[in-house]
Amino acid sequence: MIQIPLDAIPNQSLSIRLEDRRYEITIQATAGVMAATITRDEIVLVQGLRCHPRALLLPSYKEGDSGNFIFDTENGEYPDYTKFESTHALLYVSRAELKAVHE
Repeated sequence: MIQIPLDAIPNQSLSIRLEDRRYEITIQATAGVMAATITRDEIVLVQGLRCHPRALLLPSYKEGDSGNFIFDTENGEYPDYTKFESTHALLYVSRAELKAVHE
């Protein structure tokens, strides 16, 4: 798994290349929860998705031949931007890692 660098700020966007794919990720604080918009190679995969702890962000049918994202948080807390640089992290799970879990 690869940790995606997030700052401890409420609204942010970043571009990152993972497994030869270009991702645009936007994380926003909304009504006490974090919401994510994820684009891969200019195709919107999810928009304004409520982020849950330890749950895959992309539906499996949108993974294609790529990986997925998950928030790893302390004690199963909901992702909180104030903890992004300490105990809450966004991780990228590669396609190979996903396949190993499902086998």
